Amino acid sequence: MNVTSSQDKAFWAMHLNMATNNLLAVVQELDKKFPKKKQNDKDMVIIADSDTDTQLRDDDVQPILGSAIVQQLRAPKGNVDRKRKIIRALLRHLPFMRIIEKFNETPIKDKDDLTQAQIAEIEKRMEYALSPEGVADALCYYAELLYSLRNYYTHHFHAPAVFRIFVKKGNEKYPNRVNQYLHNLDNIWTYNLRLLKQRFGYDETIMLHLRKKVGKKENPKFACRFFSKDDDNSDVSVFTERGLAFFVSLFLEPKYIALMFAQLDQPEGRNTKEAVVTLKAYQTTTIRLPKHSVWTLSLNYTNAQPNFSSY
Repeated sequence: MNVTSSQDKAFWAMHLNMATNNLLAVVQELDKKFPKKKQNDKDMVIIADSDTDTQLRDDDVQPILGSAIVQQLRAPKGNVDRKRKIIRALLRHLPFMRIIEKFNETPIKDKDDLTQAQIAEIEKRMEYALSPEGVADALCYYAELLYSLRNYYTHHFHAPAVFRIFVKKGNEKYPNRVNQYLHNLDNIWTYNLRLLKQRFGYDETIMLHLRKKVGKKENPKFACRFFSKDDDNSDVSVFTERGLAFFVSLFLEPKYIALMFAQLDQPEGRNTKEAVVTLKAYQTTTIRLPKHSVWTLSLNYTNAQPNFSSY
C-alpha cells in the first residue's frame, strides 16, 4: 500500500472519513455534557497559525476548533474545576492523549546535545502541554492534521501534509511545534509497547521488530518507522505507510484497525506471532466512542400507560 499513489487514495480516504466522523462524535458528545453557558462571537478562539506546509484550516474542522469544550479550555478566566472535568472526560475518550502527560513527567533525554536555550524552550513547552490551553492545542492540532489528511486522500486539489522538523529563532534551531505533537506519536508507540509487555508478558524476541532502539543503539530490524525524510529537503518529513496507519488508528475502533491492517504490507508475515503483536500495538490506545442508550435513540415507552377507555 502506497501512502501517495492515486490508486491507493480510496483506501486511505475510507478510513480517514471514518476517523474524522469518530472524532467529531466524541467532541459533540462532550459539548453536550459541558455546554458553554454564553456564546458570544468575541469568545470564539480558533487555533493559532499552523507550522505545516499545507493549509490545514478547513470549514469541516471548524465544529472541533470552535467547539464548546475547546473554548472553555482556552478561556483565560474559565472555571478551573470545570476545565479539569473536561480534560478527564476528553482523556477517557481519547486515551492516547494521556501519554502527553505521562511522558512530560520524565526528564528530557539527550540534554548533552542541546543548548541551555533549547532545554529551557522544551521545558516551557512541556509545562504548557499539561495546561488546559495545551490540551486544547493538542486536540485542535490532531484534528486539523486528521482533516487535512482526509481532504488530501478524498480530493485531488489538496497537497499532501509535510512537516517542518525545526524552526529558526536567530541563530538557534528549536523543535517545531508540529514536531512536538508528531514526536508524541513515538511516545504513544513506546507506551503501547510497555502496556503490551505488562498485560500479556510477550517474549522480547517477538517484540524486537517493534523496538526503535535496542539499548542505546538503533535497531536494524525496526519495522514501524513513522516518518521518512523528504528527498529534496532534509528539514521536511512525511508519513510512511506504518506511520499514517498508526495515526489514523488512534481514531478508529479496534475491529476496523484489524480490517485496515489486513490490507497493509506486513514484513512480519501474516498470522505470525510478530504480526499479532504488531496489530495489538496499533489497537492499544485507540478512541473510545460514546455509548448511547437504546432508549435515547427510540421512543420511550417505559412510562406509557395503557388506555382501556376505548374497550
